[in-house]
Amino acid sequence: MIYAIARDITEIVESNRKLNQLAAELKDANDKLFEQASTDPLTKLKNRRTSNEELNDLIVHTNKKRGFLSLLMIDVDHFKTYNDQFGHPAGDQVLIRLASVLTYALRVSDLLARFGGEEFVVALPETGEYKAIEVADRLVVTIQKETWENRPITISVGIATLDFSLPVSTFRDTDFSTRIVEEADRALYRSKANGRNQATHCSQILL
Repeated sequence: MIYAIARDITEIVESNRKLNQLAAELKDANDKLFEQASTDPLTKLKNRRTSNEELNDLIVHTNKKRGFLSLLMIDVDHFKTYNDQFGHPAGDQVLIRLASVLTYALRVSDLLARFGGEEFVVALPETGEYKAIEVADRLVVTIQKETWENRPITISVGIATLDFSLPVSTFRDTDFSTRIVEEADRALYRSKANGRNQATHCSQILL
């Protein structure tokens, strides 16, 4: 009788151990799947889908605090020519290193992601127009001063700013997300049209 009870207890303990092990393995597998779904495989930065979701969250938070939020759209100048001349593996190394340099140059609270191709996006919480321009100009200079393999690398930057200091009558985070990305992209186009290797703020503060 005592032996049977002891055996039952041992089996229960072993079953619980196996269940805990399976639960841990399942959690690890889910964590890896989430990381793969949210991370750019080349640069290890957040990918476009994740950056869009987190940008929406930042916009909601900024609206509640009646604050500012700025967005930088960053593009590597003449990247297609670089790939054509030195090969795609060399181009990949540029993107990997650029991601590292940008990460080091930004605040922990800033959102940095690879938006696609040679384009990156940076969301700057609690950052108004003039501070955002200062950050963008600093990034342009930082990349220009870096020593790159094969040939110098420069970036162009477009900047847009949301101002929630005044109450917004109708608020939808996705509307503001679309607007700030579109305006930053237009500003980026002007930076490239004006000679590249520079930062341009959009013509207005978005309300």
